[in-house]
Amino acid sequence: MTFYIGSIVITVIIGLLLKYSRLSHPFSRAVLMLIILNVVVSICLLENVFQNQNPVLNDGIGIRNSLAYLIIGEDGWTHELFKAAFDQSIFMTLILLGVYLILLITEEWPGKKRNTR
Repeated sequence: MTFYIGSIVITVIIGLLLKYSRLSHPFSRAVLMLIILNVVVSICLLENVFQNQNPVLNDGIGIRNSLAYLIIGEDGWTHELFKAAFDQSIFMTLILLGVYLILLITEEWPGKKRNTR
C-alpha cells in the first residue's frame, strides 16, 4: 500500500509541475503515467503469481522481481498474498482508468466553445 500512496503523491507533484509548464491536460497526463506504471507493476505481480504456482519446481515460494518485492515486502509470503497483491493492482488500474477519463473530460470541458444560437 505504501507503493501506491507514494505513486499517487509523485503523480500529484508531476501533475502540478506539468500544469506550471503550461502543457495541455497536465493532470490527465500525470495519471496516464501512473496507469502505465501500474500496468507494469501488474505484469510483475502476475509473473510472481505464475512462477509460484508449483513451489516444488521453484524450490519454495519466492519473489521474482524487484517491483514485486517493493510491493509485497519480506514477511509472510503465501500464494494468497501474491494473488491479493495482483488483484489490488488490477483494481487500482481500473480505478485510475476511471479517474483518467474524468480528468480528460474536466480538463477539456472549459476549452470547448459552444454556439448558443
